[in-house]
Amino acid sequence: MEEGTFVGWLKQDGEAVREGEPLFTLDGDKALQEIEASDSGILRIPPEAPKPGSVVRAGDLLGYLVAEGEELKSKPAPAQVRQSSGPFVDAAPVDAVTTPQQPADEISALPSSAPERAVSPGARRAASLLGIDAAQLQGTGSGGRARERDVLAASRSRPQEFTRPKASFSLQDKIAIVTGAASGIGAAIADAFAEAGAIVYVADINESGVAEKVKQIEKSGGRARLALTNVAEQASCEALIRRVLSECGSCDILANNAGVGHVGTILTTPPEELARLWSVNVQGMYFLSRAVLPSMIERRRGSIINMASTLGLTAMEDRFAYTITKHAVVGLTRSMALDFGPTGVRINCICPGRVETPFVQARLREYPDPEKFRAQMVATHAQKRMAQPWEIAAAAVYLASDESAFMTGSTFVIDGGYLCGK
Repeated sequence: MEEGTFVGWLKQDGEAVREGEPLFTLDGDKALQEIEASDSGILRIPPEAPKPGSVVRAGDLLGYLVAEGEELKSKPAPAQVRQSSGPFVDAAPVDAVTTPQQPADEISALPSSAPERAVSPGARRAASLLGIDAAQLQGTGSGGRARERDVLAASRSRPQEFTRPKASFSLQDKIAIVTGAASGIGAAIADAFAEAGAIVYVADINESGVAEKVKQIEKSGGRARLALTNVAEQASCEALIRRVLSECGSCDILANNAGVGHVGTILTTPPEELARLWSVNVQGMYFLSRAVLPSMIERRRGSIINMASTLGLTAMEDRFAYTITKHAVVGLTRSMALDFGPTGVRINCICPGRVETPFVQARLREYPDPEKFRAQMVATHAQKRMAQPWEIAAAAVYLASDESAFMTGSTFVIDGGYLCGK
């Protein structure tokens, strides 16, 4: 069938399309159903649609879909379609159409030679919202028809710009310790705490990195103190807490951020590597929290923030040791929160997705093709990007502030949609 006379809305079996049924279009000598996740829904007849008596050709759009909950004002009429090679097809009677009538010569079907590509209703709506020209897309639908998923894919390929906001919660004059603060997420947390008004002890085993971070914070008008610390050593952790309590009289915030990683399965992870990750990622938090808790309990206030990971809630191939330790961090956080909930001390953990840090870059270098694996990492997030360190730091500021007073034992997930597909 190349053209025919339009009388009504056609179902695949020749019956009339009723209100609430999926959309069909003419294609060949019958109507073919087009049901897909992005293009299924409720049918409404648009005013510019073909009218009874007008000519339609194969592939002409005979209607469009409305969003769920949108009001329906028109109903399909009794339908008959005469095909060019056959008689009328009778259809079940339904209510009359209420759409306005226009002369047949004002209704023109899209010619098959039109340069503009076909666009589905869902794609048209998504393109309008996202400011994309759907007609220029090479679609994945039949005959290159652009679908909603094509529009969304095009939007993901656009470069995204993000501006770091000013701190919105006050930590004025609070005393904070941030471990692993020489770079990455820890450095961003130290910056954010200082910007919010805290006095920050910048703790890390990297002496030059700590010195540089303290200098940067002070240059920006913040208050910071160098704290060379090895979280894997109990004596070093306890010495840091004694120093802070001696110099300041209290510690309001402990951000246990220091961590290390490893790529490998249980068979490719030597015992010494598992021990290394355990000593830094878990025991470091244990040593510091155990040393600072008595002073916080005495004052009946304080916030301990542990850096976990989405891999503390799920798992990933070739991350055996890291996954074990981050699951332990989640368990440590919840256990401490239950034990000390009534004391006024709050213990929470943050579970980031992938973040653009030197730590991640180091993990990527362990793969034969770092760029290929980086692309795979990005693709696992619904937002199709990695987080910036300051986006994680913003959550730490909130958890450290008095505004989060009713939060304890939480796993604060900031993953760009990584876990929603798990």
